[in-house]
Amino acid sequence: MLSSGNKPQNRTVNSSSQCKQECSKSGKIPLKEDVAKKTDQREATENSSWGLYELFEMQTEFALCQSMARSKTLTIMVCLGVLGYGGFILFLLKMAS
Repeated sequence: MLSSGNKPQNRTVNSSSQCKQECSKSGKIPLKEDVAKKTDQREATENSSWGLYELFEMQTEFALCQSMARSKTLTIMVCLGVLGYGGFILFLLKMAS
C-alpha cells in the first residue's frame, strides 16, 4: 500500500496556542517530542522564582536602551523625539504665561 517514498509520519497536533502559533509560522506540524520538550521548558521557567534582574529586564525602558545601544539610527531618532517633545512643552509653557 505505502511506497518506500511515502512513509507515515509520527506527527500530532497539540491544541495549545503555542502549537498553533508554531504551525502558522512554519506551515508544518511539530513532532510530539518537540512539543513535549517545549512544554517541559515552559513549566521549568514558570516554576522558577523571579530575581530582581529578571524583573528589571522586563521593563520597556530596558529593552529600548538595549536596542539603542545596537542602533545609531534609533538613538538619533529617540534623541530628536525627546528634544522635539521638550521643545513643545516649553513652547506651551511660554504661551500659557
